[in-house]
Amino acid sequence: MTSHRPSSSRPSSGRRIDSARSRKNDEETFSDLKAYYLMVFDDIKDEITSKEKLNQVLQQAGRNPTRKLLDKHWRKSTECLTFDDFCDICKNEPPTSEDDLMKAFKKIDVNSDGYITNKELMKVMTTKGEKMSRAEVQKMIDEVDENGDGKLDYKEFSKMVMSTAKECKQKAQRHLERKSKEKSRRNGSGDGPGSAKKSSSEPKSPRSKHEDRPKSPAVLKRAKLHEPKNIKNWSLVLRRGSFFFDDDSNIVSQQFQLVLPEDSGVWITIEPFYLRPSDESRYSDAPIDTMLMLLRDRPDRDGNRLVTFTEQKDNKGKFGLRCDLDAGKYTLMPFTTGCRLKRRRSEPKVETKLVRKQDDGSFMLTKSFKEALSDIFEMNDLDANGLLSRDEFNMYNIRTSGEEVTDDVWEVVEEQFELKKGQITRKGFIDLNQMEADDNEGDTEDLWVTLSSMGYNKNLEMDEACPFSLEVYTEDTKKADVKATGFTDPDQQYSSDLCHAILSKGDASKVKNMKDLTMYTYTTDFCTSVALENKSRSKVTVRVDCSKSKNCVSCRDSLDCRCDIPSRESVVAHHIFPQNDTQEWHFRCSEIIVK
Repeated sequence: MTSHRPSSSRPSSGRRIDSARSRKNDEETFSDLKAYYLMVFDDIKDEITSKEKLNQVLQQAGRNPTRKLLDKHWRKSTECLTFDDFCDICKNEPPTSEDDLMKAFKKIDVNSDGYITNKELMKVMTTKGEKMSRAEVQKMIDEVDENGDGKLDYKEFSKMVMSTAKECKQKAQRHLERKSKEKSRRNGSGDGPGSAKKSSSEPKSPRSKHEDRPKSPAVLKRAKLHEPKNIKNWSLVLRRGSFFFDDDSNIVSQQFQLVLPEDSGVWITIEPFYLRPSDESRYSDAPIDTMLMLLRDRPDRDGNRLVTFTEQKDNKGKFGLRCDLDAGKYTLMPFTTGCRLKRRRSEPKVETKLVRKQDDGSFMLTKSFKEALSDIFEMNDLDANGLLSRDEFNMYNIRTSGEEVTDDVWEVVEEQFELKKGQITRKGFIDLNQMEADDNEGDTEDLWVTLSSMGYNKNLEMDEACPFSLEVYTEDTKKADVKATGFTDPDQQYSSDLCHAILSKGDASKVKNMKDLTMYTYTTDFCTSVALENKSRSKVTVRVDCSKSKNCVSCRDSLDCRCDIPSRESVVAHHIFPQNDTQEWHFRCSEIIVK
């Protein structure tokens, strides 16, 4: 007699495993799609309100939305699409496949030689689809161009695309995890067993919180720059400069103009230039951050001058950037965040002597003062040729006295002090200061004004200045020119460009209770920057509290500060660096609207 199992009986183990696996894949797909969606929108309840936004979120999901595909899902009558619509589209439109990659490769490989040159790829990636910056494209290329021949075969091209897609997916998942943690903290912040009651003096407006995972010092210790493999064949221009404080405690420095007579790849590094071994040992655990922005000579259509900035750093404090530039003029804007270069709190109690009176009534510069003058000579030798040109001496004079070097003054210099090739020697520079001591009959007030303006304290320690070395490598031209054009006031000239960089690179989150106020957090292995964008019609004051961070120092006087954001403007709230690179550091931040 044959027995029949009821149709509602328990399924076999194999069927249960397959069913569970299918459900798990569906869950993973949903999680991925949610992560992609939240890279573009603040909430999955937000609607897609334009074809451009649809294109953006599909690209984020690893799709390749053609015009035909976009027209298919965004018809003339379409007003908006939801997250569910987005999920349906992604289920019907699979991610980029091997066939898609081969078709794309052949389309870019116009001469069908089996290779794509870096310039061909650069043109496509910076002008088609979701446009990337030259720096972003170059970074992708450098990571996969294994033989450094300046072109990609299909294997390298495929590796580049797939690794970029993987990186985007990981970034989306990290973004989703961060949002989930923030939501959990907000939902679980009410009074419960063992929780402390809120003080009546606390503001009633809720805070938003942002937190990064602790960063190990091993990451900084291993950090390297992605230097071009054939850098020895590139042309090099070396320049020097320094960061100083002005009378309003703003940090100023020389700025430089880069002139390229033809299109060229460019590799630029900037690092502290230590004049004495004692300076290097003093900053060994926390080198002063010497960074650089590369700006267009004129703003683009959107009013932006920023081309790129230094996003790489090695374990010794050297920063670098890599990009391809069209022929033309560019501004190199060195900057330091102010996290590690700070105003001194007090002068040393003992003042070092600058001159000594001789038995014959004359005055002689002390050895310590001569050593300081020799260092100052190095700081102002901007082209590192061992001499001071008239332009270099003029910038030194502007810095120390606020006055230009006139023809009459330069004529006196030429007549009375040692020159070589029409430029001041080190001996001539020291003799010039000897003459000043003689003219003032040993009074050192003017000499101390000079030393103070160059960052020296009364003990002849340079604690309010930071010399830096700037190296500009060019791949395709040997005639690049880099010239110092004067001093900058970063507070006035670079803040908007730096804000733009943080807004374009950082993770965005809405500040609670104000839909027109957005916080952007840009994080690397070595620093975190926080900027606020106010799109409302009124000024907003926000308290940005990073005091719960561990081993961190801010560009501001306190980790807990208030920021005034004018209507329709953006401001940098904090730059955060580890206080000590050899120790673990942890960034935590909360913000609350004050008014």
